[in-house]
Amino acid sequence: MSSFETDLSNSTRWFKEIVWPEISEWYLYNSADLIPAEGYDNKLHDSFDTVAGIDFWVVESNRGMFSIASRVQTYDKTTFTVRYSRSSGNDTEYQKRVQQLESNYELPTYTVQAYIDPTLEVLRNVASVRTDEFYEYLKRGKPDKDWPLIPSNESEMFFPVEWRELDSVMDLNVYDRERANLEHRKPKNENLQSWV
Repeated sequence: MSSFETDLSNSTRWFKEIVWPEISEWYLYNSADLIPAEGYDNKLHDSFDTVAGIDFWVVESNRGMFSIASRVQTYDKTTFTVRYSRSSGNDTEYQKRVQQLESNYELPTYTVQAYIDPTLEVLRNVASVRTDEFYEYLKRGKPDKDWPLIPSNESEMFFPVEWRELDSVMDLNVYDRERANLEHRKPKNENLQSWV
């Protein structure tokens, strides 16, 4: 298994086992099935992941479903990390989400950024935001001017968007607001299911 495949496998497992149990109440009244979009030998499932950027479907029996784009990292930060460019020149989630917004294509309902301690396998913090609101906000700025571009080990460029910056302009759910140094408040929509 390659390093990339190991990272992807760990990220999927950490989201299902560590992150989702802590945040599922943000979205649901009842229990629901969390279904990974990747890992199936099926063109539609592959397209959910590689084209639409959907990592998980949340299916609540007889009520509905929505999708999640997730990023689980092993740091301790309070940002959404957005991949801006790849050395291959292939589109990143930033280019894809902006194009999807402009074309009314499917995109994940929510974007979730989580940070865990990989040794103890515990959640440090996590935030969730509506994907369409997040990328509409990003379209109003310019990476490298409004947010610093940061190189990664794989010759990719990312830019961080602070949770604090988003907290005053959109409904941002944060697991531990105190740890993120954010003011305590109730979200405008106490149950995000009303958005779906």
